[in-house]
Formats: sequence, C-alpha cells, structure tokens
Amino acid sequence: MSDATRTPKKTNAAAMIGVLTMIAVLSGAALGFTDLMTRDRIEANRIERQMAAVRQVLPVYANDPGQEQWAYPERSAHIVFPGRDEEGSLSGLAVQARVGSGYAGDITAVTGFDMDGSITRVVVLQHAETPGLGARIIEQDFTSQFQGVQPDDSQPRLARRGGQIDAITAATVSSEAVVELVRRAGEVFREYLAEYQEDTDE
Repeated sequence: MSDATRTPKKTNAAAMIGVLTMIAVLSGAALGFTDLMTRDRIEANRIERQMAAVRQVLPVYANDPGQEQWAYPERSAHIVFPGRDEEGSLSGLAVQARVGSGYAGDITAVTGFDMDGSITRVVVLQHAETPGLGARIIEQDFTSQFQGVQPDDSQPRLARRGGQIDAITAATVSSEAVVELVRRAGEVFREYLAEYQEDTDE
C-alpha cells in the first residue's frame, strides 16, 4: 500500500483524537462549573437552615448571632452563636454540636440556652436515621423533653437509665445519640460562659 493511501487514515485518526480531546476538555469544564454552582447553592442552603435553627432556639436577642459565631479550635464540630440584648450583654447562647453515635452516622443539632443554663429548645439539623424510627428525633414530641433541662455530666439521660427523657420506640440508639449531643452542647455552653465572664471581669 502506498504512502498516499495511508496518509488520509492518519489524518482522520489525528482529527478524531483532537475532537475527543476537545469534548473531554469541554465536558470537564462544564462539570467543574456545575459543581461550583451546586456547591455554592448547597452551602447557602446549609447556612440558611443553620441560622433558622439558631433563631428558633435563642430566647431573646437584638444582635446578629451569625456575625459573632465562634468555633472551638479543639471542637471543630461545635459552634457557638451568642445572643445579645440591646445593651450588648449576653442574653443566651445557641450551640451547634455533632455526634457520630447515631444509628446511621452523624447527627447535628442546635441547642439553645438561657443565661442560667436551661435549655430553651433543641432543633435537629442533620441526620441519616431510619425513616419512621430514628428519624423521629426531629419531632417536637421528642425534642421538647429537653426544654428546661440544665445539662451536666449526668443529665439529660434516658428514662431507662434513670433520667427524664423517654426514648423513641425502637430507636434507643438514635435517642441516646441526641442525649449525648445535648450534654456536649451543655459542656460548650459552660466553657464559653466561663471564658466570657473572665473577659468581662478583666
């Protein structure tokens, strides 16, 4: 076969490779752009849900808690949102906490505290618990049991362990995880308040 016969095939192959390369580049760029746009939208929705929960659990506030949020360096999953009155004094705290002890993985919730350490409300932000069972941790019939509790090393606790929180039927693990989360939020509340009082005393 002559060189003249082979040349068109080589040219066609090179052209095909060029076209495929261009398609791959354009597809990658399109996917990257879509991912960027989707990621921004997901993050915006996450912040919106987070701040909605903060507004629900803070007792009274005249500031923008989101502008004053503070994350613990040693507790990256724990974020404090301080509420302040019109004079700038603390009026309550919202504490976002996360535990990995749920039946199906991580559970994230925001717990509100008034200044004496009593819980105002608990709002579950994220979970992957079983629908109809553990997923009921978001229901007010369960979360309202924490209202008025002052968390410490031993409380709140499930009723089966001598506490005041009734577990969700057939979802003890999920219920226990939320109890643990609320206790952790209580720890963060006490630590933050102690540091705040030290700063104001100086």
